[in-house]
Formats: sequence, structure tokens, C-alpha cells
Amino acid sequence: MLSEDYTRTAIRLDLSGDWQLSSVDNSHTLAIALPGDVHSALQKAGVIDDPYVGRNENDVQWVAHKDWVIERTVSVAAADLAGHWYLDLECLDTVASVFVNDKPVLEAENCFRRYRPDVSKALTAGENRIRIVLHSSIAEGVRRQAEQPFYVPYHPGNSPIANGNMLRKPQCHFGWDWNLAIAPLGVYGEIALCRLEIARIEHVTTRQVWLEDGSVDLVVTLTLFADGPGIVPVHFSLDEDRERLDCAVGKGETRITHVFTVSEPKHWWPAGSGEQHLSKLTVEVPQEQVTRQIGLRTIELLTDKDEAGSRFAFRVNGREIFCKGANWIPADALASRVADAERRLRGQNLAVLERRYLRDLRNDALIEVK
Repeated sequence: MLSEDYTRTAIRLDLSGDWQLSSVDNSHTLAIALPGDVHSALQKAGVIDDPYVGRNENDVQWVAHKDWVIERTVSVAAADLAGHWYLDLECLDTVASVFVNDKPVLEAENCFRRYRPDVSKALTAGENRIRIVLHSSIAEGVRRQAEQPFYVPYHPGNSPIANGNMLRKPQCHFGWDWNLAIAPLGVYGEIALCRLEIARIEHVTTRQVWLEDGSVDLVVTLTLFADGPGIVPVHFSLDEDRERLDCAVGKGETRITHVFTVSEPKHWWPAGSGEQHLSKLTVEVPQEQVTRQIGLRTIELLTDKDEAGSRFAFRVNGREIFCKGANWIPADALASRVADAERRLRGQNLAVLERRYLRDLRNDALIEVK
């Protein structure tokens, strides 16, 4: 049986903007702009000084030892309350508990993934309070270290704050030879309260299958999430090739595979070896789409035996390539201080090294720096 409410429309309430920030011990209460981080909010309010100046890095260590609460209210009309509602949290940094109207909806512990907890049973008509408790990653690291069957070492010269390697959190937050050690806490990227129409996109992955005649099959796998059975129109596009599939979905996750055959592919080559031709892949469902830039190429890791044991080399499009590159570090210790435009500007420096693209690990975006 299909979902009972075919006419239900998607709703997305943007929750970016002003929230209230307070320490769990009630020693501080102030405003915070999300997306953003606790240290930046404290600096803006005059509670701490710029951690980059002088020895202020040492003076702000107390911030990361506390737990912090970020909260606000959002209104949901009674007529809209039915259906599957969820929070869309692109990046929680890092150990966090999320509540809606004091009901727990999420325990998070991974800064590198997106969370979309179901909040349908927690919402009420009218005002709803959303509360995010950011737990001290320093305290959580200590706790997890104590649970190990043996001591897991870290390098105090590189990471002045211990036990960061216990967490799925950027390790440079605990110090690096180029970075402050202040273990920031925050909420980054998109944050919204959403109602599902029929299904949403969870993942899009691709795989290239090269054929003997020189053509290539681009295998696109789409994972959808639905709260019940239904029919979803899905558009797959690769450059000028666009196709629509009406796909049946069930409750939970449904995987759909579509294959594009490119008979005369234009190869992507590493910089200095040829053109970096990219194809545009788009996957669309109602109210949502995902776009990827795809370089069609073969790549092999060569580990055949040599006089030293075995070599480590790459063959791209049938040609062995000498590899070189550059490392782009985070532009700031505090993610909320770096605008997308500034990341692109700083990326221009890599163009001097003939690197054409950067991977933004926070949102998996490919940034061109030509």
C-alpha cells in the first residue's frame, strides 16, 4: 500500500541565525550565530580575547573543558504537524546530545557525518524548543582512553591536548605544528527542521566500468530514505543526457542504480599530463538535488616487485604518472571564521603549483582554483 498522504508537501525551516548559548554550569549566557562555534561567540561578546594574539591560546583553554548548551525555539503550525519531521544537521562538532521539547532525539559523536534524526514524536503544534548540548571533547577523550584495554599514545609535541585520537573529530583541533590547540565546539553547515514529502536523498555514489571498446559505464547508485511506501520521480543527468525514472520506495532506505554509457569518453588527466575534463552528474528528487563533478579515467596502483621490494606507483589512462602535490591546511582554527569566498581565494595559491582542484572535507565540495 502506498503512503496514505500523497499530497503532503516538503517543508524546510532554516534554523541558521541567532541562538542562545550558555555553559552547563550557568557561568555564561550569550548569543551565538549558527552556523558557528563557541569560541567565536565568546570573543564577539567580549568574554575572551582573540586566541591568536600573544599567549591568549593558553588563557582560553577553559572553554573546551566545559559543556555548552545552544538552544532556540521554532514554530510549527498545527496544520503542518502530520508527517515525518527530522532535523538536518550537516556538522556537529563533535560529541553532542540533541533534544526537542526536552525529549532526546540524537546522541552524536562524529564530526565527519551528517545527522538527520526523526523528531516527529517530539514536535507539538506551536512553539518547539530545540536544545543542543555540546559536550567537552577533552573530557570525552579522557573517558574513552580509560575504557581502552591498553593505553593509546599520542604525540604531545604535535598535539598539546591529549586523547584527541579517541574521537572522530579533526585532529588539528587538538594542536598541530601550524595550529592552535583549543579543541573548538560548534555547529557548522546547514541546520534545518524539515518535513519529508515522499523521500530524501541519503547518498549518491559512482563507479566506472571501462569496456574493451574504450567506452565506459558510469554506474550511479542512489540511496533514498522514505517514511513509508511510495513512488518517487528521480531524474538522473550526465551532461546533456537526462532520464527520468519513477521509482518505488519502501519504508527506510531504498537503493536505486542507474547506468550511463559514454561511448566516446573525454579522459580526465592529472595536471601537467593532459586536460582535466569533467562531466556534470546531477541526481534530482522533488525539492532536492545532488551534483557531482566526474572525471572519467582509469587508475591503477602498481605494486609489482622491484630491487627495493615492491614499488608504489600510479598508472592513469594507461600511462604511468609521476605524482606530486601540495597540502592545504584549514584556513583557520575556528571554522566559522572562514567564509567560502575566503577558502576559494586562498586556494588560488595552489594554482601556482598547477593543482586545479581542492576537496573540502566538511561538505565534500570540489573547489576549482584555476
